[in-house]
Amino acid sequence: MPSGIYKHKPRISKSIEKDILKLYKKNYNGIQITKTLKCSIGTVWYYFKKNNIKIKYKRNPKYPINSYAFSKYTPEACYWAGLLAADGNIYHRKDRNAYILQIPLQDRDIGHLKEFIRFLKTKRPIYKTPNKTHLVLIENRILCMDLMKNFDITPRKSLTIQYPTQIPERFNKCFIRGVFDGDGCLHKAKADNQLYFKISGASLPFLQKIQEILINRCSLNKTKILKNKQSNCYSLIYSGNKQVPRIMEFLNVPFSLQRKNIN
Repeated sequence: MPSGIYKHKPRISKSIEKDILKLYKKNYNGIQITKTLKCSIGTVWYYFKKNNIKIKYKRNPKYPINSYAFSKYTPEACYWAGLLAADGNIYHRKDRNAYILQIPLQDRDIGHLKEFIRFLKTKRPIYKTPNKTHLVLIENRILCMDLMKNFDITPRKSLTIQYPTQIPERFNKCFIRGVFDGDGCLHKAKADNQLYFKISGASLPFLQKIQEILINRCSLNKTKILKNKQSNCYSLIYSGNKQVPRIMEFLNVPFSLQRKNIN
């Protein structure tokens, strides 16, 4: 399976391999096979690679797209780049020097994926996977190169991503809100009736820069960013019925994921 694209552990079984190859010979593509067999795309690509089947990405001229959506810093571009920094990834196909952008979201957030599609001014399809997610795949060199240049979103970014300090200061709130909508959560604890705000990630410097901005803009104290020893991830957490509303007020942008607002 190509590294960097939709990571799921493959189902290892002779019967699933036989079924995948049978459908491939009938000219089924990867997505069609996942829907038919109810397996992950990772499983399909695992057996494609094992059987020396070249993975193809079909370029479809029916779906024009705004390739320059991330060429300039705008509130929406910064928001969606933040979401991609959290939940998306860029895959580099070295065999043909192609760049592919993907973003999977939970089934309940399919409406938000549609907003992303509208932002890109395209009608690209959204694929339903067997893993309770919906997925957008876009092969577009300009789009990916702008995300790398302007927002530091690179292939295999999880551990290496740095906060894109080149973003205009007035748009930091949009980028951070995108990150929060992807890798953050907001809840009220029953034990103490306090609001809790959290953003998690694998890059400590990335979270430290977000914390620095929130401290300056929301009058917060510096807290320790916690490390989860089991997952090797870090969590930036703030609590309190005064602090958290200040953070959410700062991060209030019209194109955000509404279910993550304070009700």
